[in-house]
Amino acid sequence: EHHAAVSEAVPRVGWILGLGGQPLYTVQTSDLVPPLQGWHAVRSWGKEPAPSVKHAGDVTKATLTSVQGALLSAEDMLKDERWDDAAEVYAQGLDEMRHLLDLESQEAVSMKERLEGKIRDLPLHRARSLSRDGKAACSAGDWLKGQQLLGRACGHLLECDTEVAASLHSELELLMKVCPTKLLEQAWSDASAAFEAEEWDAMEAKLAAARHYA
Repeated sequence: EHHAAVSEAVPRVGWILGLGGQPLYTVQTSDLVPPLQGWHAVRSWGKEPAPSVKHAGDVTKATLTSVQGALLSAEDMLKDERWDDAAEVYAQGLDEMRHLLDLESQEAVSMKERLEGKIRDLPLHRARSLSRDGKAACSAGDWLKGQQLLGRACGHLLECDTEVAASLHSELELLMKVCPTKLLEQAWSDASAAFEAEEWDAMEAKLAAARHYA
């Protein structure tokens, strides 16, 4: 909001950024549009660092600018495999786009479709990450962990409707069919080792595991 204040000395004008009726940041200027820099936090209300401001001609452009910035943050989240954080950013962005009255704007339509695509791709990203870790666990001989991770990956792939997802699902299903056999072999090997060491309780536990996988 643009405000003018008259003191005994000289008139002062400026801008206030606020939320819920509370002033957060102020800047003293005679400009008729909010300046990009120079904002100061209001004591007890605003938090440093003070924001910079970007001009937008209307609500649609302002929303597009905000969502575009959020998308860049979400890309960093994907690199760090912070899937839930990225999903929240996409969902919030899509909600902002759906509240726009000017959804006939081609830019707005394209952004909405882009966000929907990002949300559709998330299960595949999750599945690829779990698949990688599951295969690594199997290669290291930890077949139980590998089976669990591959199963979770397959669950996410069921949410996808692409040829890439279907191909990966088929690959993981074949690998998961090997897991019970490997787990059985591992249980028998561990039971034999426990028998040789005369560790009878451990042997019974491993034999029970072997019967489970048989």
